[in-house]
Amino acid sequence: MANPRIYVGALAPEGITVTIEAPTGGSSILSTVSSVALLAHRDGAGGSPVSWPAQIVQRTPKLVVEHQFLSGEVSVAGDYVVVPTLTVSTGTIRAEAFTLEVIDPYA
Repeated sequence: MANPRIYVGALAPEGITVTIEAPTGGSSILSTVSSVALLAHRDGAGGSPVSWPAQIVQRTPKLVVEHQFLSGEVSVAGDYVVVPTLTVSTGTIRAEAFTLEVIDPYA
């Protein structure tokens, strides 16, 4: 996935789409995902990550999820490390992290 870029203050319908591929030999795991959260943390900011809920829009052959931003979710410019976290019957699985670049359109 290419690293997406959004602006500070992004609001729905602005959002991000994330495509998650199954590990080699584990393609059936994607069909068992019941929900997805995007754990986001501004790089170098300290503190705990926030959880952005994502809607599943496609399950096969790859899992595709979308999140539309709410007020205050991206209020500070910088790089956000985002880790998709999949809920399955046995617990949670973390997918590959990516960087979301949040820029100030007036800087």
